[in-house]
Amino acid sequence: MKTLYYKSGSLLFRELYIIWKFSNTYIFDTILLIITTSLAAWFYNEKSWNTFIPALLWSIIYAFSYIIVFATANQLNSIEEDKFNKPYRLLPSGELTQKQVYNRMVVYSIIYLVISLYFGMLLIGISWLAVVCLHERFNLNRHWFSKNHIIMPLGAIVLHVSAWYIISPLTSKVWIFYILLSAWCGLCMNLQDFRDQEGDKNIGRKTLPVALGDTKARWYQCLIMIVASPLLYGGLILSQTGISAGFTSPFVIVVLIIQTILNWFIAFRLLKYRTPKQDNITYHCWVIFYWFTIPLICFLK
Repeated sequence: MKTLYYKSGSLLFRELYIIWKFSNTYIFDTILLIITTSLAAWFYNEKSWNTFIPALLWSIIYAFSYIIVFATANQLNSIEEDKFNKPYRLLPSGELTQKQVYNRMVVYSIIYLVISLYFGMLLIGISWLAVVCLHERFNLNRHWFSKNHIIMPLGAIVLHVSAWYIISPLTSKVWIFYILLSAWCGLCMNLQDFRDQEGDKNIGRKTLPVALGDTKARWYQCLIMIVASPLLYGGLILSQTGISAGFTSPFVIVVLIIQTILNWFIAFRLLKYRTPKQDNITYHCWVIFYWFTIPLICFLK
């Protein structure tokens, strides 16, 4: 009995280790976004403090179940690429076989759907599996337009809506906020593709800088960050306050000015600093910007 106990414990810790290995590179740009959205929903709906810890724990559990569905499918579909770019991952390092990862993908997907069903959002959960399938099975991740302007906004909508739904159903204004936020995400996601151009060329992925060339792609994305991005972000803010109320509120005016400056700052960095390391910093500047936007809805009620 004691042997069985220790064996069960070691299997559990190994599985937790595997889950962590699949998920740890998504902590900042996925898991924290989900947790932040759930906490924003908690504050927005003025929930009781007695529910805070359960809400936080469920948000963490959901965040890992959400991302591991994608991570397992993605790593099964990018073994050769990972041998070149990310040899530390479980498949190229030899820690797991393809069959073991596939089996886990199936089990994790079922667990994710059960959690979605528990919170009354099964259709949203199925939508996420459909997005993952489009991204990996139908290879919409191979071209910059389909990946960044179609798949990423759809995935962002599912992320925010499901993370909010853990706490409370969405009102129409909340839906509008996160749909526009997800559209803004799609508009800016080309930023992530400037940091690994050599690897993308080697595997034939048509990211924006590979398709247009580095200089043209930077100018294209800079125009988006200078013109389209501030306009869409401004629309996101005013969708919550109304146009007349928004332009008479000192807080909203300050937010609109700051967001414009931040968009232009990212555009400046993209043109000025052109090494993979600096491009990674530029991308994460935008991720931080995006992250702080999620709870902004709480201040626009």
